[in-house]
Amino acid sequence: MAVKAAIAGMSTFQAISAAASVVSAFGQIQAGNAQARAYRRQAQQAEMAGRRDALKYQQEGIETLRRMRQNLSSVRARSGAAGLDPFSGTPASFARAQLSAGYDEYTMAQQNSALSLTGGTLQAAEYNRAASQAKTQGYLGAITSVGMSAAMLGQQGAFSGGGGVGDMMPAPGVATPSNYGVMGALAR
Repeated sequence: MAVKAAIAGMSTFQAISAAASVVSAFGQIQAGNAQARAYRRQAQQAEMAGRRDALKYQQEGIETLRRMRQNLSSVRARSGAAGLDPFSGTPASFARAQLSAGYDEYTMAQQNSALSLTGGTLQAAEYNRAASQAKTQGYLGAITSVGMSAAMLGQQGAFSGGGGVGDMMPAPGVATPSNYGVMGALAR
């Protein structure tokens, strides 16, 4: 009801200004929401990239275990073929060295996998925070736009029922093209 009364008291230019302000506010909200959606998509991509990298490192770890098993088998087979006990002496030392190096490489791959998952999750969280901020900025921009327009219209008297600058009515006694003839006659 109050809005109808305020609109009824506005000049055409004031109504256009108010409508433009509302359209601008709507656009700012839409832009903030679109930016938020873009950030959320980037968050999903960051999480997927972290999982993909983690799987790659896990695969490297499995490949390390496979090579380690193959090397141990080779050491045991060669030492057995040479007539040596594969579980004692030099062949056992080679086996222990292979196990140690393989374990270190496997552990590194597992740590890289965990770091990739964590990195993807942290980057996704950053993008999600940016999405929330973009949405908030859209709403704040809209509120600011409407508020500034309302303040300007208020200064013009749009909400007081007339008499403001925005009414586009000349002050009494001022000649305009539409009343020039009347004003000219009064001046004589």
